[in-house]
Amino acid sequence: MRRIRLLVVAVAFSLFGALFVAVPAATGVPAASPPGEPANTWLARRPLNIAHAGGDLEAPHETMYAFKRAVAVGADALEMDLRLSADGEVMVVHDSTINRTSNGTGEVRNFTVAELQAFDNAYWFVPGCWSCHDRPVEEYTLRGVRTGEVAPPAGYDADDFAIPTLRQVFEEFPDRLLDLEIKDGPDAFATADALAALIDEYDAADQVVVVSFDDTILDHFHAVAPGIDTSPGLDTITAWFGSRGPLPGETSLQVPPTFSGIEVVTEQFVLDAHANDLAVYV
Repeated sequence: MRRIRLLVVAVAFSLFGALFVAVPAATGVPAASPPGEPANTWLARRPLNIAHAGGDLEAPHETMYAFKRAVAVGADALEMDLRLSADGEVMVVHDSTINRTSNGTGEVRNFTVAELQAFDNAYWFVPGCWSCHDRPVEEYTLRGVRTGEVAPPAGYDADDFAIPTLRQVFEEFPDRLLDLEIKDGPDAFATADALAALIDEYDAADQVVVVSFDDTILDHFHAVAPGIDTSPGLDTITAWFGSRGPLPGETSLQVPPTFSGIEVVTEQFVLDAHANDLAVYV
């Protein structure tokens, strides 16, 4: 299986917010774990620079343009959200609808791949805001690249501004770490099934960690893809905040610095996570 070796994880990422840290990536060739290194490879990779949605304040949300740009400026890993198209393809898209980012409206699940990819997924992006619908038209500088009305930035093409498929991501970034969140909704279990099949097809088990807010979705994913690294849902993380014990089968806690006025990430929180062989992504 493919594996990339990084400087060793306590990291920069939040399931609950958007964070992009642009510093040089530190990568190398596969190597045996040195004595004393954690069995959890996600804990042994630190620090990681994880581009949330490809850097959602710096580029159109979860586009190939965003992901390519993030890697170019030093992201070790890419975070993205997954939903299913009408014809069963795993799409990289955050919302249940395409309303907030594209020039279209409607539920993702009601469109085919071809239909979804015809939309301009940079339509509502302005630097510093991944979905703003109230700016002067001249601020939407990447609007129209997808549809051919505006020339793409150097090194990119119109397809980089569409809604991507996960298959495209696997093919473009065969050696990049991927943080993959299965979104909730009526197709969540089917998305988990399709994701498991893609991970197997691309021999990407060492490349991914699978996440969801909903523990029942992760339970289903564990059943169809045993052995694939996962990070627990909100209920499990909340319970762990009190228990601080082992979480068999989980590799990381993806948490915000604070939540509902409670400081989550303290030095003791990180020490307790590491003591239970869990990485912390902040």
